[in-house]
Amino acid sequence: MFSRNGRSVTVTTDAHGRYRVTLERGRYLVRAGRNTGPKQGLQPAVVTVPRGRFARRDFIYDSGIR
Repeated sequence: MFSRNGRSVTVTTDAHGRYRVTLERGRYLVRAGRNTGPKQGLQPAVVTVPRGRFARRDFIYDSGIR
């Protein structure tokens, strides 16, 4: 989920973990599902969307399973 100024956009990945979302430029908080511990979750937690073009952002998700 991408959140900014009280508004959220939810996306779903395909079978390969890919997605595409159109967002206005700016900084967004990013969250995946629910975090259950301090060392788990999605990184980076904040992304900046540039004006007027698509940009690729890769994320790492730590499920906490060891």
